Amino acid sequence: MKIERKKQVLKLLEQHLNTKKSHVESAKSTARGYAEQSIESWSINAFRPAAEAVVDFAKTLLWDAESLQREITASSDQPSVIITPPCFVSVRYNQPAGKTAEFFLVSSNVKLPGVQLITQKSPLGLAVTGKKIGDKFSYQTSEEFSGVIDKIE
Repeated sequence: MKIERKKQVLKLLEQHLNTKKSHVESAKSTARGYAEQSIESWSINAFRPAAEAVVDFAKTLLWDAESLQREITASSDQPSVIITPPCFVSVRYNQPAGKTAEFFLVSSNVKLPGVQLITQKSPLGLAVTGKKIGDKFSYQTSEEFSGVIDKIE
């Protein structure tokens, strides 16, 4: 992956991580509040499991984002010859005709605002993994898609 793209993604990912860390702390604070209030009110105790589930979910999202950060940081700055995560990919679709797409193929399932991330386990990810520039690919969801690999970084 080109160093410029790598820096761009890592910068956005750092902002995303800060937001996720804030969400974890906020969820922990809420859960602590319910725990403290449950001592005085048995009815508030019913909210504790839900608050703890929110903490666990926030921690999972944070862990996934940290995993993606490690994955991209450890990636080579040299262009890839074969599509393997993490890398930047550009494809040109034959079906639907004329459509193009650029995305980062990654292992971690993270939604990062401002960046198109595709996991290698998704239909598109499975179709392009292991391909080279000029190779054809196809996959099917509710529609059929096919195309050619234009660029790999």
